[in-house]
Amino acid sequence: MKKKFSLFLLVSSCIVSGQVGINTINPQGTFNIDGGKDNPTIGMPSVAQQANDVVVTPEGNIGIGVTNPTAKLEITSGTNGISGLKFNNINSSTLPNSNIASLGIDSNGNVGVQSTAPILTAFKSFSIDQNVASNSLITIGTLEFRYANTNCSGANSYMQIRSTSGSNNIGMIHGAYLSAQNTTGFVNTLPTTISPTFMDITMAPMNCIQDGHAQFSFFSYVDRTYYRVNVHIADGDSLGFGALGYIFVEFQK
Repeated sequence: MKKKFSLFLLVSSCIVSGQVGINTINPQGTFNIDGGKDNPTIGMPSVAQQANDVVVTPEGNIGIGVTNPTAKLEITSGTNGISGLKFNNINSSTLPNSNIASLGIDSNGNVGVQSTAPILTAFKSFSIDQNVASNSLITIGTLEFRYANTNCSGANSYMQIRSTSGSNNIGMIHGAYLSAQNTTGFVNTLPTTISPTFMDITMAPMNCIQDGHAQFSFFSYVDRTYYRVNVHIADGDSLGFGALGYIFVEFQK
């Protein structure tokens, strides 16, 4: 009987004030859940007490960890550098979507569109060892890049590229820049047709023993996309870490 009477008083007070509080008789908004049951009976809860609250204000703002949200959704994790927002079905290894804009955060923590033409990047480092298979494959946009050679030798070797759309990707490779130990070179712009089968980028020969490096860009006339590629292969110059390589690709649509 005592519990029923207390519940009646709580509900009555909520109806009169136009506010609903769960685990609190001092709701800070139109609707307030005090998860820790630690809010004071009068006055504002402290920062620590707000950390376990969810609030809906008369303006329709929702606050999680904060009782006076100034945006439609405001989250306070209570820990600097941690947003308090987490996704279970997407993470840093999820393949990027090239058809969406990039988001950014301003100095006040507000989220907004940073770029309507997002730049995506992909990076892969790999060992060059004829006895051990190594994955150097990068998939980005509608292209795939790889370094297929497994042996670091003095012979020229090539980056490989293919179209993943199922049809040819026609465009221009712009200004390939080549470097090796004590040498540099530049290759002029060339029209290129990239097929669905891996093909060598013969305009950019590299030599692993000479620590070969190539930089070039590719613009696709088919899907109006731009790729900037850096690739490096090196034998390590007897430093003990063996032959290594990396591929770095920037993609913009």
